[in-house]
Amino acid sequence: MCIRDSLKENEDIYGTINSSQIAKELTAQTPYKFKPSDITIDQPIKSLGTYTATIKLAPDVETQIQVTIIPAEDNS
Repeated sequence: MCIRDSLKENEDIYGTINSSQIAKELTAQTPYKFKPSDITIDQPIKSLGTYTATIKLAPDVETQIQVTIIPAEDNS
């Protein structure tokens, strides 16, 4: 899954990407509704790159996805 975000002058993004934003993007990109409590990341994401998030699909069912942060199109 890719998330676009605006950049500062280096590869850092403005603010952070957290479980709320990942849940919102997953809900937009799939036919399922995700809540922030369904998503676990080690720490808030603050720069471009690929990160692992754990998604809770059911009480005893979890999976991991790769979340890639890329520059917003206005930064290209």
